Amino acid sequence: MSDPGTRPATEGHPASGATIVLVEDHDQLRTLLVRVLSGAGHRVVAAVDTAREGEQEVLAHRPDVAVIDNQLPDGLGVDLCRRLAQAAPEVFLLLHTGVATEALALQAVQAGVVVVPKATRADDLLAAIGDRPRRRPT
Repeated sequence: MSDPGTRPATEGHPASGATIVLVEDHDQLRTLLVRVLSGAGHRVVAAVDTAREGEQEVLAHRPDVAVIDNQLPDGLGVDLCRRLAQAAPEVFLLLHTGVATEALALQAVQAGVVVVPKATRADDLLAAIGDRPRRRPT
């Protein structure tokens, strides 16, 4: 079995599920989130642990959603979200953070990002993904 914490590709789920790039530096949480997202019918096209890799994967895959941790070893997720909002505005950005302060929430809103605290249930993360704006067919 391939390492689900690296670059999983989930097959066999409904086409209505979102394609997702996950950026999370905690190995166990990354693996758990891949399982939760995949189990809910989404396709995780990349799961990486740095902002640099996250930016590369989002730009390469242009997923429906990017779920991004804020505290990454090489920078802040909110800064990555700002860059991605400019470079890939069609990608729905979710900042998944363990420390959701008012200042961070303001920064996220200004960057066009939805904040989902890690302390919430997995259902809250899935609901935020489900509530994302849909792309128009091309």
